[in-house]
Formats: sequence, structure tokens, C-alpha cells
Amino acid sequence: MNKPILIAEIGGNHEGDLELAYELGLQAIEAGADYIKYQVYTADGLVNPLLSPARYNHFKRLSLSSESYINLAKRIKEAGGNFLASIWNIEDIELFASYMDFFKIGSGDLTCYPILKEITKTKKPIVLSTGLSSLKDVVKAVEFIKSYDELYHTDKAMISIMQCTSMYPTETKDLNLSVITNYKELFQGHNIGYSHHHLESWPIDVAYSLGANLIEFHFTHDKSIETFRDHQLSLTKNEVLDLKNRLDNIYQAMGNSIKEQTESEVNANHIEEFRRGAYLNKNIRSGMIITEEDLVYLRPEKGIPASENIIGKIANKDINKFEELNKLDFK
Repeated sequence: MNKPILIAEIGGNHEGDLELAYELGLQAIEAGADYIKYQVYTADGLVNPLLSPARYNHFKRLSLSSESYINLAKRIKEAGGNFLASIWNIEDIELFASYMDFFKIGSGDLTCYPILKEITKTKKPIVLSTGLSSLKDVVKAVEFIKSYDELYHTDKAMISIMQCTSMYPTETKDLNLSVITNYKELFQGHNIGYSHHHLESWPIDVAYSLGANLIEFHFTHDKSIETFRDHQLSLTKNEVLDLKNRLDNIYQAMGNSIKEQTESEVNANHIEEFRRGAYLNKNIRSGMIITEEDLVYLRPEKGIPASENIIGKIANKDINKFEELNKLDFK
């Protein structure tokens, strides 16, 4: 198990305020998030105003200019953080490529192949969120990306897949975290992750335990804000700090998958103290044959362990009840 990579999704929680977007980024850095993520879009480049006027106005209210996000990218880097964004306008992909370690594809764009195609031209790693999708959709998207550049086909680290349910918030019954196990089997060698939209943070612990090492969650400074739905399902700075402690504990608890005696068990002498040895339950004389009725198995495991069979052996000497036994005592 690898330590998790934490992506703090600011998303639209800045509500169109550039300075709040920066302040949220600073808080996420202080909380220990590995990447500070935004969403770069314009209403005109995302929503049909004739068919979805309400959604168009929603995104128009929350949008910042590309120049503002470039400014944010530079300031986040200066503050010691890593800038990341979902780029929802094709014309902005090349502009932001140099500011990001990888591209994050939102669930709504998993089937927007023109955007996927343009991003492959950057030769940057791609992280796919898979809300709204069937397994067939996910496989097709991965194969589409691989078909446009051999790099994505040969280097599995170039494509990561995240389990996600695109409901805000997501109910427990719709999390379907077992998909993570399915993804790990189907997409062997690829990084698998989880994009979180539940009102409580415990599903992140479960997802990480199942093998999701990319963890994305929404981030806010105030969960009580009601002007935008995502605040309620976001994590605050203190909640992220607590989450990191929990994930660190899970990381330590999961170990290395190799079953062996631990250093603590050995140092505490528990192996000898807790296991049983074979002892005689009566005094016997030299030349006697040991029978099952002569033996008792007791802690500690000194001399001959209970796992070894001495029934039918002949005593080489007189042996007292409960005396520590030695293989040389028998023939």
C-alpha cells in the first residue's frame, strides 16, 4: 500500500471570488493536501444557454477568467502548494499544461473525446473520474486515450481511474466502493482512486483501505454556507488534518502483506510465552515408551514445542513431571 495522494477540490466554493479562491488554497496547503484543485471553465464554453439557461447562469456566476487561474497557479506554487485544475475549455488545455503535473478529467467529460484527445497531446498523466458511467464507458475512455499516443499504452502510470458517484451529496447506498476492487483487478498497474461527495468523511477511509491511493474531496472554509451546495459536502482544514491522521494510521496498520513475526512480538518474548510446549504429566523412568496419556501441553513453549510429536519415543533417562524436555532425552 502506498501513502495516499490528497486532492483538495476548491471547485466552485470560491463562488467567483478570486481572493477567496486563493485563501481556500492556502488553507488546503496548511491542512496537508498534496494538490489544490480548481475548475477552469466559462459558461459559454460549457453550457448551452438555450437548452439549459439555469445551469448556464449558475456556471457564469461561479466562473473566473483563465488569467485569474494562471495567477492562482503561480501564487499557489509560491505558497508551497501544487496547482491542479479540471480544464473544461479545449482552448485552455495547452495554456495550463505547464502549470500542472497531470490533468484531472471530471466525470462529465469522460465521454467528451475531443477534450481527451487534446489532452493526450500534452503527454501529461491523466486522472479520470468515472461518475455517471458504466464500466463499458470507462473501458472505452481508457482505450480511446491509449489509441492516441503509445505513451499512454505502455506506461500504466499515465492513466489513473477514480471511482466516483456524481451526486451532491452522495448517499451511502450509492457509493459503490467495491468498484475500487474491481478497478484494481481490471486496470492492473494503473493508479486507482476515489472522488468523494458524501456528507461524512468515513467513506474515504474505506476507499483507501480498499486500495484507492488517489483521494479527491471538496474543500471549504465554512460548511454552513448555503449559497452553493458543495460547501455542505466539503471538508474543512481541521477535518482534513484529522483525515490525514486516520489515513496515516491505516497506512501503518495495513503493513506490507507479508505474514511474519513482528519485531514487537519477538522483543516482548510473546512467541515463547503464549505458545505451548510438550511436558510430562508424571515422573517417568529411563526406557519407558511415551504415550499420549503421559503428555500435557502447557505454556510457555520451552524445550519441545507442542507441534512436535514425541509419542512412541523412548526415554533415555529419568525425567520428572513438568521438567523442560529436550530432543536428546528420547530415542
